[in-house]
Amino acid sequence: MYSVDKNDIKKSLVSLGIKEGDTVLFHSSLKSFGIVDGGADAVIDAFLEIVGKSGTVVVPTFAQKNFSEAYNTWCMDKPSDTGFITEVFRKRKDAVRSDQATHSVAAIGKAAEYIVRDHGKSGERYGIYGSTPFAKESPWQKMYDGNAKVVLAGVGFESLTFKHLWEYMLVDRALEKARARGEYDEYIKYICCFEDRERRCDTLFWPYIKKEDLEKFASDNKLYSETICGRAIMKELEARTLGEAVIENVWSNLEKWYSGTILKWFLDNVADYK
Repeated sequence: MYSVDKNDIKKSLVSLGIKEGDTVLFHSSLKSFGIVDGGADAVIDAFLEIVGKSGTVVVPTFAQKNFSEAYNTWCMDKPSDTGFITEVFRKRKDAVRSDQATHSVAAIGKAAEYIVRDHGKSGERYGIYGSTPFAKESPWQKMYDGNAKVVLAGVGFESLTFKHLWEYMLVDRALEKARARGEYDEYIKYICCFEDRERRCDTLFWPYIKKEDLEKFASDNKLYSETICGRAIMKELEARTLGEAVIENVWSNLEKWYSGTILKWFLDNVADYK
């Protein structure tokens, strides 16, 4: 059985290029490491000690159980079920959390208050998880704008929540072009909102970026680094560096990323493709 401690995790983070002053979001699976001396707190402390007092550490704190009722049951003390580490992190006395029902985050560090403040209060974007989670005023956009580092600690690209921000940005970009032509109402009716997400069909959809396509693109373009800590494969990427590359590649090569109704919506209904 593999066994690691805080120092092992710190060494792995350094090898990934994480340094003092960084803002780092991490997705995690505690059991992926093997036995961790000190448990979840050791993982959290490793991140905090590497970024230091001038840095910030962020984790997702999604409440995914009974997801259809997320907006009706949300409260700031609702437990995170995005991995055990995130709930331990959320409960720390110096952690602050964003006030949003589906895609909240918790943060500790210099920029923590800024990152979590006013989640979804302005710049709403229409989308499948509601209009506020990936709004222009959201932790996800703020971390994107600041090119935060992202660590996948024992989890894969399926856990990379930033891909949903990029999906929202793609849809928003397309709808703004439709709006400029006076056709916004015509084309928004095909995009799933939160209430419609369970009844997606040929004429109601969401343009998910597939995990396999995203990982291949990131690998082919050398847009992430990787190391091993215990049994855990750890990957590091930059939110904006990868995001900008993905968005522009999708927009310029829609046929490689989408098919069927989604592709038709982009090609036929949204102007200036290529």
